[in-house]
Amino acid sequence: MDGMARRWMIVHMRLSLGALHPRTDRSVAPHRHEFIEWHYAVAGSCACMVDGQDSPFAAGDLLAIPARTLHCVAMRRPGQWLLQIVLAAHLEGAEDEALQATWDARAGAGRSLRLPGDHHAFFAGLARDLASGQPLLRRAAGLRFTALLCEQLAGCSNGPAGHPVVAAALGVMRGTLDRPLRLPELARSVGCGRSLLARRFRAEVGETPMAHHLRMRLELAAVLLGRRGARVGAVAAEVGFTDPYHFSRCFRRRFGRPPSGLLMEGP
Repeated sequence: MDGMARRWMIVHMRLSLGALHPRTDRSVAPHRHEFIEWHYAVAGSCACMVDGQDSPFAAGDLLAIPARTLHCVAMRRPGQWLLQIVLAAHLEGAEDEALQATWDARAGAGRSLRLPGDHHAFFAGLARDLASGQPLLRRAAGLRFTALLCEQLAGCSNGPAGHPVVAAALGVMRGTLDRPLRLPELARSVGCGRSLLARRFRAEVGETPMAHHLRMRLELAAVLLGRRGARVGAVAAEVGFTDPYHFSRCFRRRFGRPPSGLLMEGP
């Protein structure tokens, strides 16, 4: 690890707020904040307008909005929608400012960076800890988030290296967490034969494409169940299950408990 990477590791970006924003298909009026906003796209896609310039924003992307910068979420095409987790961050000195500047240089100011792997549960955990009201948990959330930024800036990857076909398939999956996905449709979307896609995907990810897509939908459901006032039937529908009982069976197989067991754990 070089000197710059070592210096990043002592940075602590204080997080004051974290929340899962409800799924929306509406644009938001331009606005500013006195703090840095970090946006993580859980599902869907849209455009983010930052200082008058549009940047694509889709599931798996992380976007930094500098303090006092005019920005908004914009649905530019019919059928677009977005589910995101938003964090409010405050810099605590020159080290943090260096980290922010390095992030802007790597991703481009006002542009998003695709995170390798699946970070839905990670960001949901940050939001829960920030909503807990416990100072130690809130500080731990800030440290975990800072560590994630340092890993990304240092070039670390916690996801598969990524054959182009597998990477494309994962991108399609992230954009279709609101419905089931069949292998023929996925293969057509990435321009690949079904057998080749299934073989490449299992070799890199460790499970079939359809099993992985189901797992992603169930993990998104676990995030949604943590919202205040969440209902099992409504969450099941949001991740593409028409039968709540089938959803409950799949959820129990994945997590070892029924979805109702997470309802009391939300903020």
